[in-house]
Amino acid sequence: MSGTYSVAAVSALLLVISSSSLQAQASAPEPAGPSHDSNASVYVAKGTRASLQIDGFVSEQIWEVAEKADQFTQLAPRAGQPSSEATDLRILTTNDGVALSARLFDQQAEKIVLTPGKADAFEVSFDVSHDHRDALVLTVEASGEHHATLIKDGVKSDLASLKWSAAARRNAKGWSAEILLPFSSLTEFAPTAKWGWQARRYIARKDEWSTTANMQAGDVSEFAHLQVESKKLAHQ
Repeated sequence: MSGTYSVAAVSALLLVISSSSLQAQASAPEPAGPSHDSNASVYVAKGTRASLQIDGFVSEQIWEVAEKADQFTQLAPRAGQPSSEATDLRILTTNDGVALSARLFDQQAEKIVLTPGKADAFEVSFDVSHDHRDALVLTVEASGEHHATLIKDGVKSDLASLKWSAAARRNAKGWSAEILLPFSSLTEFAPTAKWGWQARRYIARKDEWSTTANMQAGDVSEFAHLQVESKKLAHQ
């Protein structure tokens, strides 16, 4: 028997090997990217034509029928325990954008910290592109100071160019805040009809952080879901 192969035989063998390799590559699963927990809570920001005045008073009747989130869980100092103070958060959409109100109750309202940069604060983060990676973070302090930041690839940076409105008011039971994030400010972020989101509260004198989302690592991929009802979004 000859120890050599014909050119035709070698070519046929190479063709079989190449075909098998391509089939294996085609059937191989795509690398999985970050994704939300399938058990993450789903909230609906219902649309309304009612006009809202962002003044921090939370006085409009429409807030009573807006989607509610009031189960805040500590991240620190007692991780997994309920927040030591009650928070009543509401969210909806107007013709202009996504609006939120928060009643931040405090049994010792006179001890609320107002020092800028160290004050009691309310924070909401939106993954408007729903890519599980990047998020807009809107922070309102009890003093009324507010600022926006961007989380991108795990790094947080100031986002002074973002146009949005916020206000805060103190009262005998604690303090309250209102936020409006206009759709017109989101064009460069390619917003979808479903966002990722979470809200956090900071009580300065207790150094306590609490959140609406069940978070372990603090990643955007752990956010809850928000269904945004609006015809003004660029991508439905």
